[in-house]
Amino acid sequence: MRETVAGVTPSFGKLCCLVAMVLVAMVTALGSNLACGGAQTPARDPVAAATARLEGRWTLREFTPEGALETPLQGLLGAQFGTLEVMFAPGQLTAAGPGVSAARRYRVDQFIGDDISLVIVDTAGVENRFAGRFVGAELHFRSLDEPWRGRGVLERAP
Repeated sequence: MRETVAGVTPSFGKLCCLVAMVLVAMVTALGSNLACGGAQTPARDPVAAATARLEGRWTLREFTPEGALETPLQGLLGAQFGTLEVMFAPGQLTAAGPGVSAARRYRVDQFIGDDISLVIVDTAGVENRFAGRFVGAELHFRSLDEPWRGRGVLERAP
């Protein structure tokens, strides 16, 4: 899927995708990387368990950037709340909302209890780190890298 953002700079597409994707989760940054073992079952493999928990449709409920956004970007971001859908499939994420359509790769680096750390890779190969926590039917997340540092909440779609 090709990324598009109607009438706004391409960098906002990254923001919406990051917001959608990695609004996927994050409240607490977790440190180490875990390798995904091929022969393990999801019950024994934290990465497979996290991937299964992420799988499905999510809606962006909120996102608060750490820094101020330009007025057009803030307006576009505001239009995404409650409408931007993020779909997680193993290793792939898509985001679609008003004026936004993006596809990304992702990987889970760590999953302990309800805490998750993951990396979303954009089409240029740039990695963006996220930390989050599953809270009921929500994923509270924090985007850790510039230029889109901030906090958000994804809500599992019915």
